[in-house]
Order: sequence, then C-alpha cells, then structure tokens
Amino acid sequence: LAKDAQGNTSPASAKAHLTGIWGDILDASNNRGIRGAKIVATGGGKTVSTSANYGGAYLLNLTPGDYTVVYSASGYTSQTFSLSVSDNQLTSRNVFLRKAR
Repeated sequence: LAKDAQGNTSPASAKAHLTGIWGDILDASNNRGIRGAKIVATGGGKTVSTSANYGGAYLLNLTPGDYTVVYSASGYTSQTFSLSVSDNQLTSRNVFLRKAR
C-alpha cells in the first residue's frame, strides 16, 4: 500500500516474485568476492548469463527448470553445477573459485 501527503491510500500492489539463483562468487584462498565473475546458466533450450557485482554477489532470474550453471573468472578455474529452479523461489549457490595454475 502507498499513502500520499493527504493520507489517501492506494490499492494493494501485486507481490513481486523472483525465480532464479543467487549467491556469492568468492576466491577460495581468501574468501573475497570476485568482481565481474561470469555466471552462465543453460537449460530449457536457452542460455542466460550475468556478472557478479563489485563484492562478488550475483542474482540470475530464470524460469523454473533444470540448469547447468558455469561459474568463471579470469585467472581462476571454472566450476560447473547442475541446479534446479522452482517457481517463485530463489536457489542459493555460493561458489569458491581457485586460482588457475
């Protein structure tokens, strides 16, 4: 609900729902976020991607289904996970990447 300066109240807004995956991508040696790390999810005939923010956090909106998700960053060894996404739910996945040798 919203209320204006005169005290008038608006009708209730629809609830927002998020469906997808979220978490942090961290350096395994020091637990610091990896800025700009890439997240690529493939499933249901499509590919969706995003990048981690300055602190290594990410949010990827996806439709419900099963996905293969690749986490990568320059100078690090990538990791791949199989994740299931349910309607109106966020699946949490923190990832610790190791520096490439």
